[in-house]
This record gives sequence, C-alpha cells and structure tokens, in this order.
Amino acid sequence: MKINSELIQASNHFINPLNERQLDLRGIIINLCQGKKISAIENLGATLDFFDHIDLGDNEIKKLGNLTLLKRLRTLNLSNNRISKIIDVSESLPALENLILMNNRLADFSEMYSLRNCKKLKRLILHGNLITQQPKYRLQIISILPQLKVLDFNKITHKEKEEAKEFQTEEQQDYLKLINLKDGNFDEQMVKKLIENAKSFEQLNQLDQLMKLHKGNGQQE
Repeated sequence: MKINSELIQASNHFINPLNERQLDLRGIIINLCQGKKISAIENLGATLDFFDHIDLGDNEIKKLGNLTLLKRLRTLNLSNNRISKIIDVSESLPALENLILMNNRLADFSEMYSLRNCKKLKRLILHGNLITQQPKYRLQIISILPQLKVLDFNKITHKEKEEAKEFQTEEQQDYLKLINLKDGNFDEQMVKKLIENAKSFEQLNQLDQLMKLHKGNGQQE
C-alpha cells in the first residue's frame, strides 16, 4: 500500500484533544478498507502541510526517512511498525516535538544520532524496542539527545541529565565530533579509530563511506 492523495483524502482527519489537526493512517483502518498496510513513508507532501499530527501506527514501515518538508508537523506516531533504520529528518520536520516509535525493531544506539539535529524534539517513546534492554539505556539516550524532556512516558530528571553528561563515553564524544565535521577539519586518524571500534555494520558502513568520500575529494583537488 502506497501513500497518495486519494488515500489521504479518504482517511480520517480531525481535531484531537490536544487541539492538533490529526491525520489517521493507522494500519488497522487501511486494512479494513484496502486489505493492505503501508510499507514506506512517501508522498506526505500530498497532505499540503495541513496537519500537526500524523498517525502511521500499525503498519509495515521499515525506515524513518524519505520525508518531504512539513513545517507544521509536531507529532509523528510510528508505533507498531518494523522500523530498524532512522535517517536524519531535521530538515524535513523542523517543528517535530513528539516522536512515537514504540514497538519497532530499533536495536542500535547509532540510529539515535540521526535525531540529534531535531532541536525541538522533546518527547521520544522507544518502549518495546530491543534498544531499551541495553545497559543504562536511559542515560545513553539522554547523552545522545540532550534536548529531550520526556523519554518513554517518564520525565527526564535533572539528576539523569547530570549523570548523562558524566556517562558520555569517549567513543560517543568522538562520534559526535564526527557527525559535525567540516570538510576542512576532517580527522582521518579519528575516523580510523571509530572504524576499529564500530559496534554495528551500519555504523561501519557510514564511516567507510565518509573515508572514501574524503579521499575522493582529495584526489580531485
């Protein structure tokens, strides 16, 4: 099932209790109408940036990404999908405050760095993902995403914020430096170190591509 203007027009939309304009694309509703579920985020530009809240829960989406610019969207519900990959959506969703990723397939902290540039993100729900079973899970997330106010329905305390600052590992600090690197400040030795210590295939692939890109730029010069 693909998202298109006809599907959006046929779906339920209303003013929710938080006074948000909400579009309901939950899988159970689509399933009753069409017999299929949404498998990818696409064509949300067809909403004409009319909604504050979009509900895509109970579908078969595998990746958070591929979003067009939606300046108005503040809440995105992707609970009960198959998401294991997150792409930086900060430029597409500049007003995003609430992201619901409950009951997906997120297992690696490296995916959380893709949300770091979402400066207005206040509430994140990851309950039901494998990542929540990692040691010191809350402190890990808070250290990566210091802009958060609420994590998994619980308010982040001042004590947790202070502990997260101390908890930040050398590897995390290097990774944060890496994702903010300018071309002129490329540190090949640091990238090599991160490649050696990579804890996921996805992170290793990203670092390897960065190294190749830098070498390619050097050859052109």
